Amino acid sequence: MTDQLNKQDLEANIISYGESPLVSNFADTHFKFQGKQFRSAEAFIHYIKYPEGHPEKKKMAKLFGKEAKKGVIREIREKINRKLRAGETPMVYWNGQAIKWRSPEHYGLIKQALRAKFEQNAEAYNQLMATGERKLVHDTGTQESLNTSFPASEFTRILTELREEFRSSSDK
Repeated sequence: MTDQLNKQDLEANIISYGESPLVSNFADTHFKFQGKQFRSAEAFIHYIKYPEGHPEKKKMAKLFGKEAKKGVIREIREKINRKLRAGETPMVYWNGQAIKWRSPEHYGLIKQALRAKFEQNAEAYNQLMATGERKLVHDTGTQESLNTSFPASEFTRILTELREEFRSSSDK
């Protein structure tokens, strides 16, 4: 008798309603990053879309789940989309710096924030580590927007890197 591997044995789908919901960016996993408090990683991802001093920026940090995803005000979404349509690169903003959208620096900043989330949330960390060696995927069953600031491929790449870094540091 031959054992057949199921897709679940090979992949871990990182979605808010999956087996590892606290790994998701939507999770209500409060964390502090460089002196600022965030309710979720999703909030952080959208928080940095707001220029410094924008009156809505602080509100974004307090959101999680779909509220955080949908919480970006129209003014910001339209500004980003206008730049993309014009072939220009939008910016994200952190600590007085403007950082190019989808750049290695942008994704590096998100990775640092995600590291803080997992270091400060034992349950989320345990769920990430429980994915073992499986390939991390982010399949919500819907088509990803071409204008997303943080594509699923980058999300799962960063999570995989963090999982390996955490594993390596715990082996020492």
